[in-house]
Amino acid sequence: MFTRCPGAISIVEPIPEDVKCPHCKMTVEMFTNETSLRCYHCGGHIVRDKKPSCFDWCEYAEKCAKELGIPLDG
Repeated sequence: MFTRCPGAISIVEPIPEDVKCPHCKMTVEMFTNETSLRCYHCGGHIVRDKKPSCFDWCEYAEKCAKELGIPLDG
């Protein structure tokens, strides 16, 4: 039995991903729950689209987010 929704693991425990800065082309580390950051090489602003999650479609999203203490957008 699960203690929490298995779909929320990527939100509760984000992982780092390598992303290429569009300004200086250097690789920076961006966590899976981040949509923007400043490049630590050149200071450029790196933006990416929000990744879809179970919070976008699950009928229990509001309850789950409340239990996890995560605000839902919109």
